[in-house]
Amino acid sequence: MDMAHGAPNRDIVVLSCNVDDMTGEAIGFARDVIMKSGAMEFYTIPVQMKKGRPGYEIRVICRPSEADKLANLILLHTSTFGVRKQEMKAYALERRIEVIHTPLGDVRRVIAEGYGIRKEKLENDDVCAYAEKAGVDVRTAQKLIYDCIEA
Repeated sequence: MDMAHGAPNRDIVVLSCNVDDMTGEAIGFARDVIMKSGAMEFYTIPVQMKKGRPGYEIRVICRPSEADKLANLILLHTSTFGVRKQEMKAYALERRIEVIHTPLGDVRRVIAEGYGIRKEKLENDDVCAYAEKAGVDVRTAQKLIYDCIEA
């Protein structure tokens, strides 16, 4: 990244813990609750635990204002006895959502810009819904949606 275009523009918190005694379904439920409660990201990393047991490191990325609430939910919905907290600065592109009007319904497009960079991506759920309505595959649906922009 070309750092000449600016400094970190976002404060984030990374909450983490390790578990070795939860099912995938239980971790999935914890993920759903935590994401619905304001987490920006939730992911797991396979790790080797004590006594050679396989386990997972759970990481939750959130805004500083959400950290205490989400740490409490991690303690409630996982088997961990403790949650680590790291405060960080992040480089992040600013996002906005535009709506593309098509004959088969609206499709959202996420546009992210900053640091001299611009990226865009169609919202996958909307593309899949469009593909289903049109009776085409996802790649064809994306092309048809972009054709609506150019028309």
